[in-house]
Amino acid sequence: MIGQAAELRLPLSDAYVDGFPHDNCGGACVKAGQAQWAQLYQIRPVTYGEWERDEEKFRQKNDKDVAILRDRRGGTTKPMTLAQFRERIETGDYDKHEWGGCGCGV
Repeated sequence: MIGQAAELRLPLSDAYVDGFPHDNCGGACVKAGQAQWAQLYQIRPVTYGEWERDEEKFRQKNDKDVAILRDRRGGTTKPMTLAQFRERIETGDYDKHEWGGCGCGV
C-alpha cells in the first residue's frame, strides 16, 4: 500500500516516515511490543512520557499491579511498567524484534 501511495504521489503519514509498521495509533498502543515502544521513546519521547504518566495514574487509581508491557525473563511473566521499560531502553536491554500483536488495521 505504501508503494501504491507513492505511485499516486500521496504523502506518507509521520508514523510511516518514522518507521512504524502501521499508523493506527500514532505509535503508542496497548498491543505494541517492546520494539515499538522503544521506537516511540526514541522518536516521540513526549508521547511516550504521556503514556508512562497515564499508566502510572491508572495503577494508582485502581491500586493494581498492571502494566502495558510484560517482563518474561526467568520463565515467569510479570507486569513491566513503561517507567521500568524506559530504563531498559536507555541501556539497550530489551527485545528489539518484538513488535507486538496489534490487529487494529485488520
